[in-house]
Amino acid sequence: MARIKTSSFYISAEVTDILATATSTTLDISQYVDAPSGQAILVEEVQFCWFFDNDFLPLRSASTTDYAWTAQLKDSTSGALINPNSEDLVSQSHYLADGQGGVYSEDDVMPDIMGYAAGEGRLVISSNLQLTAMGSAALANASCCARIRCRVVTLDKNDWIALALQSVAE
Repeated sequence: MARIKTSSFYISAEVTDILATATSTTLDISQYVDAPSGQAILVEEVQFCWFFDNDFLPLRSASTTDYAWTAQLKDSTSGALINPNSEDLVSQSHYLADGQGGVYSEDDVMPDIMGYAAGEGRLVISSNLQLTAMGSAALANASCCARIRCRVVTLDKNDWIALALQSVAE
């Protein structure tokens, strides 16, 4: 089992100018992850914020065009969106803008809040997290920020090896 070493803290990653091809930002978390001591990150919650980076207002359709955006926080650095059933996926969010009718935001696949009790969440042992976003079409200044609430934890040797084998199998 994981032993908690720190209180909760936040780290964040931002992708700006979301295009019709995948755009990524890699977040170096190697200062929190240490294999010899069994140290890992426990992701407790991920919050996604969709906005225009020139004025920080919420995303919206600039015309009667419909847009769809997806952002994924993952513990791999592929630079592309991945299958939602992938072990690498930590959290995912969609944002839809209906040019005729309205704007919708939905977080899916993995819950935003990964657990309510202390010690519940998604364990990450890789040295990087990556935020990747893509839209159905490019929209100038469209951006997404992921705020990640996490803790540093220590794993015993068996748990560390199990997580390492799981990440290699993917």
